[in-house]
Formats: sequence, C-alpha cells, structure tokens
Amino acid sequence: MTDHREHRPFDAGPEEPPPPMRKPQSATLIEEANLVALNFADGKPMICSVRGGIAFPRDIDLDNKTKTGIAIVICRDRRTGVSYIQETCRFSALTNVLDADHRLIHHGLDAWLNRMWADYYCRSFYCNEDIHVTNYWDGAIRDATTLRQKPSLDRVSWSSVSEMERIVYSMLDGNQIKYWGSSPQKPSEIQDAFLRYEPTRRPGTGGRARNTTAADVPAAIHAMACALIGMDVDRLKKMRKRVVDKPVEKEYPYVV
Repeated sequence: MTDHREHRPFDAGPEEPPPPMRKPQSATLIEEANLVALNFADGKPMICSVRGGIAFPRDIDLDNKTKTGIAIVICRDRRTGVSYIQETCRFSALTNVLDADHRLIHHGLDAWLNRMWADYYCRSFYCNEDIHVTNYWDGAIRDATTLRQKPSLDRVSWSSVSEMERIVYSMLDGNQIKYWGSSPQKPSEIQDAFLRYEPTRRPGTGGRARNTTAADVPAAIHAMACALIGMDVDRLKKMRKRVVDKPVEKEYPYVV
C-alpha cells in the first residue's frame, strides 16, 4: 500500500514554480443547484462548488506573539473534480483590533469573509474544533454587524491525524487538488505549510510518528482538510435528499 504521507506534491523545486494566481473576473450564483459559475478572462466559465475551511487561532506568530488562525476558500470544478485552493487569510480576531495609537494589533476576518461572498459566493465554512470553540466563533459571526452575508459554520471530523492525512494526500496523488503560488522565494500559505510540515517526519519510519497530534498539523493544512471534507459531506447529503425526496431536477448542461 502506498504511503501518501511520503509524497511531496507541493515541493515543485526551482525548475517548476507554482503557477500565478488566477482569479475570476466575476461570479454568478446558481442558486437552485448551490453552485457558482466563475468567469475568467479567457471567456471560459468554471462551474464549481465553493466551500471554505477555517482553523481558528492556535499558532504563535513569532513577529507579534499573537495567536493566529487561517481561513481558506476552495473551488471544485464540477467538470473535472479538481479542487482549487483559491484564497487564504490569516487572522487573529473577527474584526480588526487597534491599540491606543490606532495601530493594528489583531487582523480581523470579517473583511475577507465579505470579499469571499462578493467574489465567490462562498457562504459555507467548516472547522474541526472543540464544540466550545466552534460555538464561540459561530456566535461571533452571527452577532457581527460588519458581515454583509453571514456564512454558516459547521463541524467536520476525522478519527485521527493519519486519517486526515490520507484523505488529503490521496487527493493530491490523484492530481485532484491544485493551488496557486507566487514563486519559490515567496511560497503561498499552503505551499509553505507543506514545506514546513514534511521535514518533521522521522526518516525511515514510513511517515510521521503514530502519536502525531492535531497541534502538529499546520493551520493551513487543517483548514484545507476541513473544506475538502465539508464539500464531500454536502455532496453526500444532497445525494441522500434526492433519493428521499426525488425532486424534479432542472437541466444544467454545464453541470456534470
């Protein structure tokens, strides 16, 4: 059996830098199908499912000593099944927090969430946190007056870190996950997380030690796993609803 944890898909090396960011010029919400059409400069729209993943603050930022989390948005092409890690955001609060001199000390998430709604119609986010942490942030989002569209926040789960790794790396091995970057000198959040994460594996043991805990997983990988699993949870729920309710399905020639 292949150990997916030994694969290094994000370390392309200097000969093969990650592609430049490809952002849509506009987006169209397909409300009935819960899909989004992303319109690019080449005139070819991508019909996709859009979901987000969040790892709430737990890492230590060595620059300012504040705990930071990360949120990401993934767009899955309905035609190819490829998931694009499209956007990321580091944050340490829901709204910006300034000190007495009006200097930013905590970067807020709300402006980014508003942009993700405007640019991608992303309104569903997933996390894998303690229920109390989830309830705290869910309540903060619901009470926020700065959010134009308040996204849902749901929990997903995995039995162990190794199961989470298996899910992520099996998709990477199958070329079902793509990410955007800048250059080897300035890696993206996801690329940097994988480069930092993989060297911690013990050589000759076939991957990470079996006692790896969630705290060992970079927040970017954690958030990515939440979004990917959440997307599949939604798909399975939709399939189950079709079997039970048997609704009349409308024709969408561009949806596979």
